[in-house]
Amino acid sequence: MFARTLDNPESGTLTFAVGEVFRDAADNARGSEIFASATVCRRRLALADGTDVLADRFPDQPGAACCFLRLPRAAARTVRLAFDGVDEALGCPSGGWLLRSRRQDVNASTYWIPQLPVCRTLDANGRILSQQDAGLGGFGSSAEGLWVDVGIAPDMHLDLAVWRFSAGADASAGSATAAARTCDDGARPTLVASSRSMSVR
Repeated sequence: MFARTLDNPESGTLTFAVGEVFRDAADNARGSEIFASATVCRRRLALADGTDVLADRFPDQPGAACCFLRLPRAAARTVRLAFDGVDEALGCPSGGWLLRSRRQDVNASTYWIPQLPVCRTLDANGRILSQQDAGLGGFGSSAEGLWVDVGIAPDMHLDLAVWRFSAGADASAGSATAAARTCDDGARPTLVASSRSMSVR
């Protein structure tokens, strides 16, 4: 189960284990296929809480995947995005943040959040009526990895896109996987976690 409440349910914070989202929606092919070609396969997975996940895989780029999440509208709340196995967040010149492991772990994935999550209101047909940037509550670290807190405005959906580049992906190739290398070149450290502390730069 990749969406779980924190130890204090009264806080109104829901945690999404991002790696598990990718494993279930992209790798394990849960949900239903809505599009497939030689270059991209898209699946939709509906979660019990109403979150809609669209997962894109790229057959010609093993290890590269993208997930789009749309959380249902509700009261104002905070969502925690947990990235297990990473210990560094970097600002990218091309936009967004790169989350990766500094330990050169062959099993670790690298994640790219290309832009701020967005809060939106929609009409009955899913068309966007209004939008605003979601609030970033901050970065932090745990024994498992890094987390990002995102604030959702009341009575609005949250839209979020995350890329994953798995260990072993061919970062020298064109297409989506090369974005990880492009983003990494000249990236600015934003948060570095250690076993005892973290520093924000």
